[in-house]
Amino acid sequence: MRAVICKTFPGYTFETVDRLPLERVIEIYTSAEWLAEEEKKMIDKAARRSR
Repeated sequence: MRAVICKTFPGYTFETVDRLPLERVIEIYTSAEWLAEEEKKMIDKAARRSR
């Protein structure tokens, strides 16, 4: 989870994530996963349009 958060949101480091409450880490992780899925959808959509 920490790696996904830190990769998606560069403002977070492993140390800052470790200091957060678990509930907050889960919220941020969920947001990171959602954002990755939305970016994938946009890339796929753009690729289909360019064909």
